[in-house]
Amino acid sequence: MKFALIGQYSQNQEMKNRTSYLRMLVITMLCVTPFFLVGDDRYGKEVLVLLMSGAIIFLSCIKNPITGLVAYLFISPFFAPPFELSALNQNVAGFWQYKPLAFCLIFYFLFSKLSSIPWPNRILDRILKVMDWSAFITAIYLVAQYFNLDQFLVTATDMHTIHSTNPHMTATLTNSTLASAFLTMCLPALIYRRAWIRLAFVCVMMYSCQSLMAIGAGIVSILVYRLIKINKMIAWVCFGLLLICVLIYAEMNKTWVLYQSNGRIQEWGRIIKEVVSPSMDLRTRALTGYGLGAYSYIYVSQHTVRWCPICKRWEIGMWRAHNEFIEFFYNAGIIGLGLLIFSIISLIYKSIPFIILDERMLALLSSFLALCLLACGTFIWQVEPFRIYTVVIVSILTQKINQGVTA
Repeated sequence: MKFALIGQYSQNQEMKNRTSYLRMLVITMLCVTPFFLVGDDRYGKEVLVLLMSGAIIFLSCIKNPITGLVAYLFISPFFAPPFELSALNQNVAGFWQYKPLAFCLIFYFLFSKLSSIPWPNRILDRILKVMDWSAFITAIYLVAQYFNLDQFLVTATDMHTIHSTNPHMTATLTNSTLASAFLTMCLPALIYRRAWIRLAFVCVMMYSCQSLMAIGAGIVSILVYRLIKINKMIAWVCFGLLLICVLIYAEMNKTWVLYQSNGRIQEWGRIIKEVVSPSMDLRTRALTGYGLGAYSYIYVSQHTVRWCPICKRWEIGMWRAHNEFIEFFYNAGIIGLGLLIFSIISLIYKSIPFIILDERMLALLSSFLALCLLACGTFIWQVEPFRIYTVVIVSILTQKINQGVTA
């Protein structure tokens, strides 16, 4: 009996240590990913997240090797260079269509593990602290770029964003819109930690990036955060009134930004029309879409050149739809988009009882809401810092919901 108790204690201690290592890896990944930069592109962030996600999956699969083997099989093709595939007479473009499916499965493995381990309040405080200081450091970097003092870590400006107000203000995210979106995502953490001076500073730099989508998402997330603390019903009523006022103002003032010809609204309409009634020799795939990753290969290949009304020139079409929901509709159809929206609404609805009791959960849910709003105007879920933050936040919310249901 005594030896059995000792063995059980050792097993429990081993499980606690492994869980602690997993949490430490997650926090490290949240700290490093936004600032990890190799050259002038985001490929380094992708590799970093892939390796750290693999490490977390490996740690969680020590006692279940089959799961680890399956995860490795989905990761392994990334280590095969395209030129080797060409030498084997393989279709390189077809191979890289595997990439979005592999990432979905890798992040699902990650979500499955993270949503099954406990997240005590002290760990949530650390995550919110990481978000707080990451936003502050990013804002300081943006100040240096604003005054053209970015001498050592300068990043090249994307040719498609050269028309932006401050295209050089990219921080380590290589795009001014993404830099502003990252600050927006972190605003609830700053409010939770009562870091009012840093919050004001971050808001100023967010505005300086001149991303209307980020500014709007930031305003909504702050309103939801503050009003829910007062009263849940008041929060949703105010949110609805704000949305109605915006739509009325847009309808009365046709010169407002929603009606400006920046190319994206027209592109979204063309994407939807392409799925419902294609102009090319392709079947209508409104229900199922064309498959994950199809937008970058099929749609772009059909519409390779477009007129940019802001740049006043012909240029290569948008490689991303700048709207995750529209692009997902092209890839997964009505069924996929419906499941995605239902999942988001379900997660938010089920989290409401917990955010009233715990302000940490409110901060995380507000950040997730900001991410969903940002996804309506840019491609944040195709950039590693936003991907990993989304997976971690959704995992924590899911774990808390499951814990509350079983309690």
